[in-house]
Amino acid sequence: QDEGKVSYAKKIDKAEGRLTFTENAVIVHNRVRALAGWPGTFGDFEWEANEGEWREVRLKVVKTRVVDREGKEKLGVHDVKAVALGKEAALRVTCDDGSVIDVLEVQPPGKKVMPAKAFLNGVKGKNLRRKRVPH
Repeated sequence: QDEGKVSYAKKIDKAEGRLTFTENAVIVHNRVRALAGWPGTFGDFEWEANEGEWREVRLKVVKTRVVDREGKEKLGVHDVKAVALGKEAALRVTCDDGSVIDVLEVQPPGKKVMPAKAFLNGVKGKNLRRKRVPH
């Protein structure tokens, strides 16, 4: 290897694994794949514990799938939908540009990695949304 053409990459920081869903679904999906293992990727979500009372939960996002590569801007859409996929389920997240991504596997704090369906069973039909990120 020609040492004159060597390049160095900066060290990956754990903060690079933060998913805000402000980017296109393809970029989010590729980040999940690129940072699998260490440092992993995570997203901040909120679920409705009681009427009008929202609790924050940070989920490690383990596996995703792009549903819609392109969309019209959907700023302000933060609700996360539960979607049935045959015997499985997914957390369907709309990104700010309108693209859509399914989160197929998550890891809640202190728990093992689980399919989205198991997580959804645990929150028992309560409303879920991605946390708002200041722009």
